[in-house]
Amino acid sequence: MSTADLEIRPGVDGFAPPAGGLGMMAEPPAVDARDFWAGIEAAESAPPPAPKASPPPAPKIAPAPVLAGIVKPKPRLPLLDGQPAATKAGPPLVDAADFCRDFPDVDYVVEDVIQRGYLYSCTALTGHGKTAILTRTAISIAIEKVLGPYPVQQGRVLYLAGENPDDFRARMAGTAQEMGASPESLRDMFYVVPAAFPLVSMLPELRAIAERIGPLALIVIDTSAAFFSYGDENDNVDARNHAADCRSLTTVKGNPAVIVACHPTKSASKDNLLPRGGGGFLNEVDGNLTVWRDGEVVTLHHHGKLRGAPFDPIQFKLLPIELNGIKRRNGKPVRSVTVQWIDDAAAATLDRGRAQDEDRLLYALLHHPNESQAGWASICGWRSKATVHAVLQRLAADKLVTKYRSRYKLTEAGEREARKIK
Repeated sequence: MSTADLEIRPGVDGFAPPAGGLGMMAEPPAVDARDFWAGIEAAESAPPPAPKASPPPAPKIAPAPVLAGIVKPKPRLPLLDGQPAATKAGPPLVDAADFCRDFPDVDYVVEDVIQRGYLYSCTALTGHGKTAILTRTAISIAIEKVLGPYPVQQGRVLYLAGENPDDFRARMAGTAQEMGASPESLRDMFYVVPAAFPLVSMLPELRAIAERIGPLALIVIDTSAAFFSYGDENDNVDARNHAADCRSLTTVKGNPAVIVACHPTKSASKDNLLPRGGGGFLNEVDGNLTVWRDGEVVTLHHHGKLRGAPFDPIQFKLLPIELNGIKRRNGKPVRSVTVQWIDDAAAATLDRGRAQDEDRLLYALLHHPNESQAGWASICGWRSKATVHAVLQRLAADKLVTKYRSRYKLTEAGEREARKIK
């Protein structure tokens, strides 16, 4: 099947297939991070476009065969170096002494956390910070700056930003700014593919990109859904084939680690963050990293599967940031969000502050149950009812409050907690 038979997923601002279809595009656009970053200022400072005449209706295009349900044969995984292939005489047979002696090199790009040549999922609910964590991880590797307490091995990064390239551009700029990195410091070390497409359709082209800009230390696929090539993300066979396509990128020049940002299964909780796709996807990866947000604290850990030694949770603080020197058309600053590593003492301080906020609101709900959210904010000494909303969500998750007819009220457990507060 040729790339002309496939289509790029819709919904990526600023990217469309060339006239003539994908067959006219030799490979997806790989943009140096410095040039990609410059797009923020250009987009924000450009004057509003002049009104244009309505374009003629677009011609109807037949659905892409891959998306129409054609299932790719199950791919074969590459053999490890030195692994003997099966022959007509039967499967390979290796003496245990020889098998142990040929132990492969263990090489980490983030010491004790992310191993070169391994495939990882990174699973989190929407809004819990997985892109923020992955962006900081990628920049840390590109400029050789520690990720929390863990040293990194410097290397080139390829980031497939398929879900929202414009938002990722702002996040990358904000994260680099917080880390003290300039756009120029990322040149030739961090490349971005700002497009979404069925991954299987572009594997040869991505290998060609890696050959040209490599060796690579890390490839990030953000997100799995944006690059899914098959019919049903929840089907075990389709999910396994997609994971195998992702794994094939670990064999490009440099044998990079590959991290795939994933949405979790339905009804996922902190203790059950597994990637969608039944067992098919999870079975194929080497580790499932997880990201969970509690208020301002975002925690990177693992769950369900990890080949290799476990590592301790790494905690970060969610940090809103204004981008230096970049303004919107109305002159206001461009804002984004990043994460900043915090140690255990700082995390404990934030935990205590979060508990105090919850106690304040429980007390207000007990003694002023008929107030509005703005009223509760005033009682608690907060400037915005947005804080009330955020705390209510945490209390609801702990079953201390419930929502009835558009109003929140204490549950029995919540009332017992509130009466303990002095």
